[in-house]
Amino acid sequence: MRLPHVGIVESRRGAGGGFCLAKPAREITVLAIMEAIEGPLALNQCLRGPGACPRQPICPVYTVWRHAQARLAEVLQRANMEDLARSARALRRREDLTEKPV
Repeated sequence: MRLPHVGIVESRRGAGGGFCLAKPAREITVLAIMEAIEGPLALNQCLRGPGACPRQPICPVYTVWRHAQARLAEVLQRANMEDLARSARALRRREDLTEKPV
């Protein structure tokens, strides 16, 4: 797991050990987590870097992939762990309110 190595979580050994966030949840983006686990974001092979695909200079869909990846990266960069936790709590409360006794 690379999350401790990139400063997203800290690990502690021992009976009271485990994992905890290494910085405030609002500073940990979904993009950072994904890239720590999977490596740099690349929707397609041609987006892995210069020369990753020999057809890149003549490919008509390359620009589409590049724009799609840029928009996805923006969305993932705006989403953070604090927002996700807040959304999860709200969804649980809503579910608790709609549950009917059996």
